[in-house]
Amino acid sequence: MAIATICACWLGPTAFDRQRGASSVEYALLISLIAAAIVLAVGVFGLSVADLFDVDFTP
Repeated sequence: MAIATICACWLGPTAFDRQRGASSVEYALLISLIAAAIVLAVGVFGLSVADLFDVDFTP
């Protein structure tokens, strides 16, 4: 019991702050959704955009 009290006082209130962990999870989910959207967009539009730049300029 005394060790837990000493650790709680020494580490301060941020050691037991659950909000920081929740924020990290939210940011990780947001980043993964953005990455999934980028992968989806490249998969859908990738070939059509590549075809725009694949132009022959031969007369």
